[in-house]
Amino acid sequence: MQLKLADNLSYYTKPGGFARPAMPDQDPSFSWSEIKDFVGEAPELLASTPNGYAFVRNGIDRLQDLEENELATSLYAAEIGVNEILRGNVFVIHPRHLDEAVRATLSRAQKP
Repeated sequence: MQLKLADNLSYYTKPGGFARPAMPDQDPSFSWSEIKDFVGEAPELLASTPNGYAFVRNGIDRLQDLEENELATSLYAAEIGVNEILRGNVFVIHPRHLDEAVRATLSRAQKP
């Protein structure tokens, strides 16, 4: 899978290779509650690609022994250049789907 700005899609990814294109329900961008519904109670911004895609996960997931999300892990390595195993659900959000107010509320990933 490749991230293409022109596609105007975000992606829900789950362990086991599941990926589903996603668009915000009503507004031009995802709400805080839509992000929480997918990743969990503590959305955390891992990083953003040079073209603006945001990798968001549940910050609590990194502390748990969840199944590896191989698709998100490989995308993260290809797009961000960091080899880190990502676990649980990871939401890859198109820059048009994440407004600055919501981006500002996302906690920043803590490095071990």
